[in-house]
Amino acid sequence: MKLTLIRSTVVASGLLLGGSLVSAPVLAQSEAADNGQQAEEMLKKGKGKSDEAKGKGREKAGEMRERSEEEMEKRERAEESADRAKGDAERERERLEEEERSRERSEEKAQGKGEGGNRDNENRQADPASKGSEQGQAKKQEKSKAWWNFWSD
Repeated sequence: MKLTLIRSTVVASGLLLGGSLVSAPVLAQSEAADNGQQAEEMLKKGKGKSDEAKGKGREKAGEMRERSEEEMEKRERAEESADRAKGDAERERERLEEEERSRERSEEKAQGKGEGGNRDNENRQADPASKGSEQGQAKKQEKSKAWWNFWSD
């Protein structure tokens, strides 16, 4: 009986061991399949996130490109308006200089006419109210005396 018991125990343990050895690869295969599916799912998720990140990056790059183009246009417009303002200021300065030159020329002409027209002489320098030469002054006085004598009689 002891021998039968031992034999049955050995057979039973062999069967258990054999079954577990046979089922272990099957379990390992099913776990590997599950792991493969999980890996595929994770890969798909990763690709999706990667594609999403790439799309967002492209959008950001496009926005940055648009902003930089707008900034360049703004700078160009500002430079153009500054150039225009500079040109306007230069033209205004030239106009004022020309006015000053013409004013100086007209003043010089007026001074030239005054000097030539007045024909400054000693009598004029002595008495600015007097006009003409001494002989002319004497004739003037004689005429005025005659005139007053005419009316006073």
